[in-house]
Amino acid sequence: MRYAVIALALALSSLTAEAQAPNAAAVLKSCVQPSPECSSNVNGVIAGVLVDHLATEHGTPICLPNGMSTDDLRQTISGFIWAHPEIWKMDGNAAVGVVLTELFPCRRSN
Repeated sequence: MRYAVIALALALSSLTAEAQAPNAAAVLKSCVQPSPECSSNVNGVIAGVLVDHLATEHGTPICLPNGMSTDDLRQTISGFIWAHPEIWKMDGNAAVGVVLTELFPCRRSN
C-alpha cells in the first residue's frame, strides 16, 4: 500500500496543476467536522490509490506524460468517455481508471 501511495504521489507530481492540492492544515480544517470538502479530498486520494494499485497489479501501470496539465487530462478523460458510451454507467472512478489505463500505459524499455 505504501508503494501505491508513493506511485500516486509521483504520478500526480508530474501534472502541471492549475488548482493546488490543499495543504495538511487545510485538510485538517475541513475534516475536523464531517464536510463535503473533506469527503471529496479523502475519496479522491483513496480512488487514485486504488486505481493505481489495481492497474499495477494487473500489469498495466499508468504513466502520465511529462508536462501534461490538469486541463489536458480533464479534456482527454472527458473526450474518451464521450466517445465510449458503453462505459457511461460505470462507476466514475472506475471509468477514469479505464481511460488512464487505456491511454497512458507505461512503456517497457528493451
